[in-house]
Amino acid sequence: MVPVGGAAGLTFSHGMDVLRSMPNQSLEDAAQTGLHFAGRLLLATAGALALLAAIDAPYQKWNWLRKLKMTRH
Repeated sequence: MVPVGGAAGLTFSHGMDVLRSMPNQSLEDAAQTGLHFAGRLLLATAGALALLAAIDAPYQKWNWLRKLKMTRH
């Protein structure tokens, strides 16, 4: 889960200026900014999860096939 936390942390650190400027915006602009930031956060964490799945799925299949083999005993 470190990559997901890292992706979320990087998104937060790059978006802190935008989040700090929200109280000075109108309600409509602040809502739009918040939704845009939430979308970027969602995409960053989903991308990290997709990367983890792309790495883990072939390993799990290889490990399953390896355990499925019969031994000489």
